[in-house]
Amino acid sequence: MAPLDPNRMMTLEQAADFLLISTRTLRRKIKSGELAAHKFGRLWRIAERDLLAFIEQHRKS
Repeated sequence: MAPLDPNRMMTLEQAADFLLISTRTLRRKIKSGELAAHKFGRLWRIAERDLLAFIEQHRKS
């Protein structure tokens, strides 16, 4: 995968692969409001900056 660019958008599959989780789990995170995502027609996209913020929120100290 290319280096993260905060302005780039990822598909659900790309984001799930990056996080090593299923797309089903990722959809639950979006539905619960834990992860910001944008819907364009029938397609969901996640901004890499939102993915990075999600990771930072869930990082254990």
